[in-house]
Amino acid sequence: MNNPEVIFEAKGHTYHAGDIPYQGVTSLVKKYEPEFKEEFWLLYKAIERCYGSGFVDLKNKVGGFENVVPDFLEKEHILKNAGMIRQIQNDIKREWKKTKQDGLDKGTHIHKLKEKDVITAGGVTYNGHSFRRGNNITQNPLILPDSEDSSNLVFTELLLWNHEYKIAGQADLVLKYGTNINIRDFKTNKKLTWDSFGAETLLYPLNELPNCDISVYTMQLSLYAWMLEQAGYTIQGIELIHCPDPDSKEVPIALTYRPDLVRLLLEDHETTK
Repeated sequence: MNNPEVIFEAKGHTYHAGDIPYQGVTSLVKKYEPEFKEEFWLLYKAIERCYGSGFVDLKNKVGGFENVVPDFLEKEHILKNAGMIRQIQNDIKREWKKTKQDGLDKGTHIHKLKEKDVITAGGVTYNGHSFRRGNNITQNPLILPDSEDSSNLVFTELLLWNHEYKIAGQADLVLKYGTNINIRDFKTNKKLTWDSFGAETLLYPLNELPNCDISVYTMQLSLYAWMLEQAGYTIQGIELIHCPDPDSKEVPIALTYRPDLVRLLLEDHETTK
């Protein structure tokens, strides 16, 4: 499984084996999220901010949240506060951009801190068992048969791939003991969403899942797990470690491994790429 070698290019956050590009797990799952209607929500939030406490009355007057933006666009030419709303819309757009970048920077910082902790300690303790830090190249579970190293090992930022579907990704923590695998991934979102807005779902064939953070992360970690399962390992569990700040307490969140949806996703990806 180690030929050809899969390479991760940090600059463009891309993967390839020789001249062949590999689809990143994060961007693959992103394809199955409904498109975020940014312009709609920017304008909606601008109107909400402009009207303040009177927004509820406005929303009721036009017949619900979905009519707020269309009603504004229809009447914009006669509304005295239209210019103010458009200025607020631009302000919110800048705020969102800054918040997104701040979130990315914070996430990178926390991930580096967590990886450093494992490196400094030489491993981790999980469920009462000690795991020494493994070498991501010479001891990668996708390359090294379990019979050649039965030690309890933990890998940080482990590069995983599948040559058949040409997908790749990096898992934050992979714990290997015998033929068993646990996957843990740090998430630094300020808040995690468990439900969708309304009844919105992920796109087919993942449309049994609500469009929320937990569904997206379930599929990301399930893809990591599936790649290791194809190498002969048994998946014991996948979980998030919610850590919104460097000093905040880590909160583990067990997820459900969904190999059934992974197969459907990969089959759909093959036919639509």
